[in-house]
Amino acid sequence: MLILNHSSFMTFTLMGIPGLESQHLWLSVPFCSMFLALLIGNGSILFLLATEPTLHSQMYLLLALLMVADLISTLAVMPKLLCLFWFNDRDIAANACFTQMFFIHGSSVVRSALLVLMVFDRFVAMCEPLRYNIILNHSLVGHLGLLALAKGVILILPMPLLLQRLTFCHTAIPHTYCDHMAMVKMACNHNRPNRIYGFFMILLVVGLDLLLHWLLLCPHPPGCGTILPHLNQESVLCLPDRKSQFLI
Repeated sequence: MLILNHSSFMTFTLMGIPGLESQHLWLSVPFCSMFLALLIGNGSILFLLATEPTLHSQMYLLLALLMVADLISTLAVMPKLLCLFWFNDRDIAANACFTQMFFIHGSSVVRSALLVLMVFDRFVAMCEPLRYNIILNHSLVGHLGLLALAKGVILILPMPLLLQRLTFCHTAIPHTYCDHMAMVKMACNHNRPNRIYGFFMILLVVGLDLLLHWLLLCPHPPGCGTILPHLNQESVLCLPDRKSQFLI
């Protein structure tokens, strides 16, 4: 059935995992277990990093910021997902959906930026080992962390704003969370700006971050050997989310 609704006055329906709707109750067991493990694990590590003075180095501070970003994206997804699995609560208001999308995709961009900062940390350690603590002091790490946060906010904020101007023909989202491109495809009216911006984001975020990984590490033989682990981190933490949110 065709439904014409402006985004400000509608409710979306999360369909869950396509093809496995009847197994949602059983699927909640591994998802809930992973959710608890992530909360306990990341929370314990963050507590250790905060209370142990010997771990207050630059790399561990960046690691703590990376864990915070991971916790934010998880907390944005899991409560609603578990409600869907346990209570079949599929409905989500438009503003709540846009807010969830902002935190999920924004934290993905922040994680990617933090991985680049960790590469920069290794770059300074290899090129200027004697001046490492002078160049990459705690104040600079804090400012770089704020820069990563600003990058996530500035780049992702236009997404929900562009979606709010659309009129939607359908309200069923074939995912367990509010996905950007899935919502763009449900729009009735002109959605080309959303698609163009999504393509621009995939080039700017993924392409630029991977290029910075390469430029910072590969000119130095010790660093070139570490680029593969960093690319693996990038693909595991960020790329699956970005493929769904940006690709046309």
